[in-house]
Amino acid sequence: MEIKRTQIATAAVDQSRLFQTKFGDRLVSRHLPVLLEPPSVSTGGGAQAQQQIILQPRYQAGPTVNIGSMNCVTKTAKLRTYDCLYQVHQLRFRGHPFGIEPTEYQMFFDDVRGFFQALGMQVSIESHAPAAESLPSFRPPAAAGGSSNRMLLVWAIVATVLFVLLALYFVLHQVIGRSPF
Repeated sequence: MEIKRTQIATAAVDQSRLFQTKFGDRLVSRHLPVLLEPPSVSTGGGAQAQQQIILQPRYQAGPTVNIGSMNCVTKTAKLRTYDCLYQVHQLRFRGHPFGIEPTEYQMFFDDVRGFFQALGMQVSIESHAPAAESLPSFRPPAAAGGSSNRMLLVWAIVATVLFVLLALYFVLHQVIGRSPF
C-alpha cells in the first residue's frame, strides 16, 4: 500500500532516498549517514520541510551526531564542520570521547556539500557551536548524583517499611496464634 503524501513531503522523501542511494553504504567513523524523512505525510505547506542530516552509530551504542539540515522548499542545506561538531559534543557530553575522526569526516563533508550543490541548493556552513543554552545536556547516571541518591533513599524507606510490617505480622501471629488479617 502506497502512502499518499503532499507534493512537498514527496519531494522531501525523494531527496532522502537520493541521499541514501549516494551515501547510505558509507561509514564515517563507524557511523552511517542518514537524511531523515519528514515525520508525516504533510509538511504543513512546507513550514515543516526541514530534514535533519545525521550520523547514526552502526555497530556500537552511542549518540547520534546531527551534522546539518536540508530544506527542499527553500533549496538550502546547512552543514556543520568538524570543529562545530566537536564543540557541540563537548558542550553536551562533557568529558566523553568524540567518536568522529576529523580527516574522515572532512572527506565526507566535502562530498555532501558537493552533492547538495549539484542539486542546485545553497549550502551554508556552520563552523561554531550554537550557544550552550540552546543545547540539551547529557549527564550519565553516575554523574547525576542528586536524583540517583534521592531514588536510593526512597527505596531504602520502602524496604524499611515493608520489613517493619512483615516483622509486626510475625509477632502478632506468634501472640494471637493465627493470622491477624
